[in-house]
Amino acid sequence: MSWQDEISRSLFALWRIIRFDPAGPSYFNLTVDGFWRSFAAPIVLIPVLSILLVPVLAMVPDETERPGGMTSVVVATLSDYVFLVLFPLIMIPVTRWLKVSENYSTFIIAWNWAIVVPVLFFLPMAILTAGDFISAGVTQMVILSFFLFLVYFSFLIARTCLECHGAAAAAVVVLDYVLVEVVDYAIKSLA
Repeated sequence: MSWQDEISRSLFALWRIIRFDPAGPSYFNLTVDGFWRSFAAPIVLIPVLSILLVPVLAMVPDETERPGGMTSVVVATLSDYVFLVLFPLIMIPVTRWLKVSENYSTFIIAWNWAIVVPVLFFLPMAILTAGDFISAGVTQMVILSFFLFLVYFSFLIARTCLECHGAAAAAVVVLDYVLVEVVDYAIKSLA
């Protein structure tokens, strides 16, 4: 399968999952090759997302000291790459414990491709924010709304791809966000 076909099929699969289609994951390349190729999406898009977030997050008030500019891009990128390795490894025993290990690779493929969604969202947000086309208040409201959508989208991916009940899917999403915070804290404390 060509990269162009793989990208379009994966985006279509994500769209089907958002539309509550239980067959949505079947559109992914569910081969061993497709599993490893799915890591290309976050490997390529993590730095793009980190750069896009700089002007957007600058509009959000924060009580903590945050490194700015290139430092925040490097820290965010490094943190995301560490997470990209840890999360699939942690999910191996988690899927066994949940008794859904047969769906592990489908879940990881979808989870990896899902990074496309925030990149597609934050690209126009970064342009609008950097160009002062939207206010800080609007930016904050849009970011909060999008964050809530991402939590729900993550839940849909976990529920649909792992074929598990809602509580298990919610636990996977909580694990994801807790692990993100732990990795982010650890990387920032080293920086």
